Amino acid sequence: MVEIKISVAAAANLLIQRMRSEFDYRKRKGLFAEGFGLENISFKDLTKITETAIFDLIILLPAEIFMKENNLPQIITGAVRSLAKDLNREEFALYDLKKADNIVSSVRRLFVKAEKNKSYLNN
Repeated sequence: MVEIKISVAAAANLLIQRMRSEFDYRKRKGLFAEGFGLENISFKDLTKITETAIFDLIILLPAEIFMKENNLPQIITGAVRSLAKDLNREEFALYDLKKADNIVSSVRRLFVKAEKNKSYLNN
């Protein structure tokens, strides 16, 4: 098992930065009006932005990290739960490990599929 050593606070900071970047991108695309922020959009929209940010952060890691058994789902869960306090959205306190594991598993499946197809060779 690969143990990733990062504090929950540092992981949450990375996550919030990525969420703000994703939110700004969506605002530029016209999906949100100018007076909105992460603090005052619907929880459904905020969840989509959060999961996209998690996916983006995972995909940036070296493949060896998420292809092996690791503590990445626990780190993600802790970071998302800390958003309950950081963004004043108590719904995040209920984020469970299974959701984080599903995101990590989906990235893993993408890389396994790419490895089988060798689709990265044509890039």
